[in-house]
Amino acid sequence: MFEVNKELLESHEALLTVTVDEETFNKSMRKAARAVSREVMIPGFRKGKAPYTVVVQRVGEEFIREQAAEDYINNIYAKVIDEAEVAPYDSGAIEDISFEPLTYKIRIPLSPEVDLGDYKSLRVDYESPTVTDADIERALENIRQHEAILDPVERPAELGDQVYLTVKGMVEGANEVFIDEEDLKLVLRDGSDNVLIGFDEAIVGLELEEETTFTLPIPDDFEVEAWHGDNVTFEVKVSQIYERTLPELDDALASTVGAYETLDELKEALYQQMSEYKTRQVKEEYQERVLMALTEQSQVLYPPIALEQEIDDILKEMKERFKHENNMELEDALSLQGITAEAFREQLKPQAVIRLERGLVIGKLMLEEKIKATDESVMEQYHELLSSIGIDKQNPLFSKLDLNSPVAQSMRSSVQMDQALEYIEKLGRGLLESESPMGAEVVAEVSTAEDIAAGVEAPEVIEEE
Repeated sequence: MFEVNKELLESHEALLTVTVDEETFNKSMRKAARAVSREVMIPGFRKGKAPYTVVVQRVGEEFIREQAAEDYINNIYAKVIDEAEVAPYDSGAIEDISFEPLTYKIRIPLSPEVDLGDYKSLRVDYESPTVTDADIERALENIRQHEAILDPVERPAELGDQVYLTVKGMVEGANEVFIDEEDLKLVLRDGSDNVLIGFDEAIVGLELEEETTFTLPIPDDFEVEAWHGDNVTFEVKVSQIYERTLPELDDALASTVGAYETLDELKEALYQQMSEYKTRQVKEEYQERVLMALTEQSQVLYPPIALEQEIDDILKEMKERFKHENNMELEDALSLQGITAEAFREQLKPQAVIRLERGLVIGKLMLEEKIKATDESVMEQYHELLSSIGIDKQNPLFSKLDLNSPVAQSMRSSVQMDQALEYIEKLGRGLLESESPMGAEVVAEVSTAEDIAAGVEAPEVIEEE
């Protein structure tokens, strides 16, 4: 029959050498010849009835040998895997076939292996989220900026003014469009990099309807690497200039941004909103740090094809997102920047390694701790989703989720991941054996918000434009 020798490679693959005895291969050649005779018209014989020697003379011994070798390995592949006692991650690839005797060399990618180490003792420093007086002051200043009163002026533009511009900027070295806007709104700030550093200052002093041309360098940390070291030539026309007057921080301002009678109520609502935001932010960042620490202490083995598939997944996601956001194919954007597909895949490799290894680690943790999403938890998330889009419990949809459907399976994966991250958070904080609550305690450093008013509507914290 055949004999299998196994060599385990550092790439987490197995190289199998399969040697077939001569008698077995001769039978396989005769079987291949019969199959050929059923497909090829041979004069003087009905299909499938030509003798072996005649078929060989007709199509050549080399053809029969190669066909027999292909058919034989397909038939015994599963037995080869069993005899080699390997767990394949994906289909193997034949690297070499030689004859006399028939010998195959097959490279088999092995299933990933993860050793979490002593993960139960993993601890990561945790710091409770803090809302400070400075946080509240920044939020109030953002509100003032958003509520600024705009008065049109006919004087030259000054720092602090809001202007509307027609702008076209071309990258000199690449001869590519950097910006092309007919109604660009800009609040002029000293040192701003909303367009490029120095752009705002170049607008200062311009009159209404005035046009100008100037050149600015592209910094070395700009997102498009191909443009580093180039200059941008801007053609600018000023269409509107507004002087901005900021309102006072008082009860009147509070009443304009929400149902607040006093400035203190607004501050309390801001504190509540920022507390909730920082709690979520700290939670997510902490879970990320613990997962990173767990991954770093774990031993993770996987074959090269697993990494290539992870890069494929990232590329697919990027292409869909880029098309949606820019109405342009990612390949076209890369081509404009002079980046080949192979070079871009290489750039994605570090990101893919991190994502793949973390996914394998958290998957192993789920198995070790038997973390599973119950049908009840899936239905709960389903109901929360329906409620978030305004569908109430009286709607028949509330009870119409097929738990085997792709939608339900996606929700099950999401719930399971959330449970795993909750476990990771408890693990890092040393709370697995503790009765301490999981919720992050927000440390208050705001003297005006010591007692948060229940039920106060929190306004949106507006980022300064």
